[in-house]
Amino acid sequence: MNSKIWKKLYLIIYPFIFIIIIYILLFLSKLDDLDRKSMYYLIKNTHTFNIVASNKTYLTFCYQTLLVPFNEKIYFEKCSEGAIYTSYLYELYPKLGAQLNDKLYWANIFKKFNINHPNIICYKKINNLNYVNDFDDDKTYITKPINGAGGYKVKVIKGKDIIEFSKNNSNFLVQDKLFDCFYGKARHFRLNTLYNGDIFSLWMLKNVDSDEIASNQANGGIMTYCNNYDCRLSYIEQTNLDKIKVKLQNLHKNIYANILSIGWDIVIHCDVANSSCYCLEGNVCALVWPPDIEDTSIIQRYKKVVRKFYIENNI
Repeated sequence: MNSKIWKKLYLIIYPFIFIIIIYILLFLSKLDDLDRKSMYYLIKNTHTFNIVASNKTYLTFCYQTLLVPFNEKIYFEKCSEGAIYTSYLYELYPKLGAQLNDKLYWANIFKKFNINHPNIICYKKINNLNYVNDFDDDKTYITKPINGAGGYKVKVIKGKDIIEFSKNNSNFLVQDKLFDCFYGKARHFRLNTLYNGDIFSLWMLKNVDSDEIASNQANGGIMTYCNNYDCRLSYIEQTNLDKIKVKLQNLHKNIYANILSIGWDIVIHCDVANSSCYCLEGNVCALVWPPDIEDTSIIQRYKKVVRKFYIENNI
């Protein structure tokens, strides 16, 4: 290749290289040391994530991340939703990280520690449909991916359709469908606990669409911060929530002290006579605040916890 062609290529490629370098420098300038470290662990271990979510979820995160250099510094902290700060888990404890994204794993843990969880009817990871409990053909159940996130592919299924559904699907479980008779629609609570057993925050997510069976934001759920852990519930609702909160705090502190924070998804199940709180699963790299959060003091308070935890654990 002669020098003229090289010169032309140089004139074309050089500006792009320069722009990329400037972009990277701008990107890094908007991150503090905790953000950069967490982003490093996230990028390095992306291939080990075993989480199934919608394309929209992934595209939204990528799009928001690409806009970091063009926004205020706190923009990244907002759109990361606090989830990124537990990414160290996949670097230091990859086996545990994979387990914690498995809903069957959590079902067994909750059973072991006497924490309410919806009955698992059956599940299929790859080939065989494994039955755990009997089911009624005319009863309505919930099916979801074993390692799904954000309410992805959460669907209602009739007992009589389970076998047919299993013929064309894998990586799913079927469990009892719970009903919140206090609200009458899809609702759940996101309790964020810390490695020392403290509660960091409590959020209530409600869906106004009566046809929706999931209350995640991705499914149209409205997220409300429960200031001082008060969601303005009835006495019965609050009593049930308090009981399971204590159990989850102790579980985190005693079993998962190496995990910075866990986001627990809690629902109230009730009928005319009885009501109880059930925990669906624990989430790592979980939402701690919504991306449109207005009170940024929550972010700063959480990052103080992150910094202390990183120092204590040499992360």
